[in-house]
Amino acid sequence: LLNRMQHSDLLVDYRENSVLLYELLLRIYEELNPENGVPAHSAQARLEPVVQWMQVHFAEVLALPELAARAGVSEAQFCRLFRSAYHVRPMEYLNYLRIAEAKKQLLSAPERPVSAIAAAVGFGNLSYFGRVFARTEGMSAREWKQMHLSEK
Repeated sequence: LLNRMQHSDLLVDYRENSVLLYELLLRIYEELNPENGVPAHSAQARLEPVVQWMQVHFAEVLALPELAARAGVSEAQFCRLFRSAYHVRPMEYLNYLRIAEAKKQLLSAPERPVSAIAAAVGFGNLSYFGRVFARTEGMSAREWKQMHLSEK
């Protein structure tokens, strides 16, 4: 995780770095404070292949049943394991991945319409993309792009 953070563009990848740093801190905390039940590091180990797969295939249509099947557990168990390991729901994590990529594309191709970027990162509905982006970043994608392009 530290290696991935060190080799990224801090301006463009700050959200992704924040997710990685949070994940690192959670892993440290959970190692120092094991809870009853399934230890988080065990859940993370079991989910790591699925999470890596999500990081590669985030732009595709991904459904909870498919992700659970990849982990070899029921949907309910997958959600419990994921939340225990990463402290977010699986689809929230997927949206974080999509928004991180959308931000990269907003800056690398500023002439490209937001709707095209939303579709390219896996949001089939522009309105939903707008809501998720605003909830995640506190502003619309257009406002975010204008703010960051004016900083350069």
